[in-house]
Amino acid sequence: MKHDDLQTPRSIKNLAGLEDRIARALENKFIRNVDYQTLKQRISNALDSERDAVPDRIGRPGPDDGDWREGFYEVVYLIPYQLSHIRTIPKRLPQVVARLGEAAKHPKIAVAVDAVSRMYERWEPILAAMETLKPFIIKGRTPREVPADARTLDNTGTCSCCNRNIKLKDLKIVDHGYQLMEGRVGQCPGVGHYALEVSSEGVEHLQDIFKKRLEKRSKYLNLLEADKVEEIPYQLGRKLEMVGRDDSRFASVRNEKLRLTQQEIQMLEREINRLGEVVDNWKPRLLPDGASHFGMMDTRKDGYQPAP
Repeated sequence: MKHDDLQTPRSIKNLAGLEDRIARALENKFIRNVDYQTLKQRISNALDSERDAVPDRIGRPGPDDGDWREGFYEVVYLIPYQLSHIRTIPKRLPQVVARLGEAAKHPKIAVAVDAVSRMYERWEPILAAMETLKPFIIKGRTPREVPADARTLDNTGTCSCCNRNIKLKDLKIVDHGYQLMEGRVGQCPGVGHYALEVSSEGVEHLQDIFKKRLEKRSKYLNLLEADKVEEIPYQLGRKLEMVGRDDSRFASVRNEKLRLTQQEIQMLEREINRLGEVVDNWKPRLLPDGASHFGMMDTRKDGYQPAP
């Protein structure tokens, strides 16, 4: 890089190995997006550090230097905050110098002009190199150097709530997330319950969740139908707002909420009935890895007890 005298300890640290890394990527015509973004961040950190150091390095004006203070900062502030704007310097610097007129001949301002010019000479080649790299960016995760062990069915069972094959701990489903109706849920209700091959208790647990929700939604529907709701949540894009009676949208929002609540209740009723059939028809079966647990008692009657 040009003009190493502009470096700071922070920029030296961030730019260490940068040119070699860019050269290798250009030679291979390949760089992963995560690595490209890391380079951009390191470059940004280095540029920030060197830009901030320029005024002190060339001699920042004091409170009594009124005759050249304003012109000095007008020049120094031409160094941009983003590398992508570094090419504005050749256009703007002559304009500022021309506007300053005789003041631009002050030794301190002349030094500032030289420093800004050298910052451009130092950083423009880096911008050009990063732009050259763009066509070679490969998106996606970096492959593991050591492949992960293939997942097996050993010590796994079927989650009673999302029906996925999940690892077990003491025959109970371990932590995992899932999708339930309106959106992402951080932890599936089946976590901590016995696998479906062993017991139906997880299904009963999910059924109980739906029954409680049905009770709440039914009460809310009654309030909507009786027009006793004063505010209604309304999702507008990513923003959730409360629409009150004094809002001109209240009637239409209420009708929409009424329709959606009725649909949700119907869906809950269907799910509760379906889960009831699963519970009624449940029978123990082999776990996915072939392990037998037929000697276990039905948890719906006597609680989980493994056979001796």
